[in-house]
Amino acid sequence: MSTDRDELPDGVINAEPAGGWESGAVADDETREASAWAEEHVDGVPDGFVESAEIQAGLDPDLRTDEQVRDDEEAQR
Repeated sequence: MSTDRDELPDGVINAEPAGGWESGAVADDETREASAWAEEHVDGVPDGFVESAEIQAGLDPDLRTDEQVRDDEEAQR
């Protein structure tokens, strides 16, 4: 004698998804609402004022140019 329960993995009592099954129209409306809310509340967007102008221009402040090295050597003499 086989039942549906025999075909489910151990520990599964009810294969119905959380919240139950929804009609396509309800699910579509909820998806649109969730997508609209997510677009309004964007996290992780970098603040343009955090970095200096040199970094924004692509210059690495940890690297020095040959000219800067020469200027430093002359200043030490």
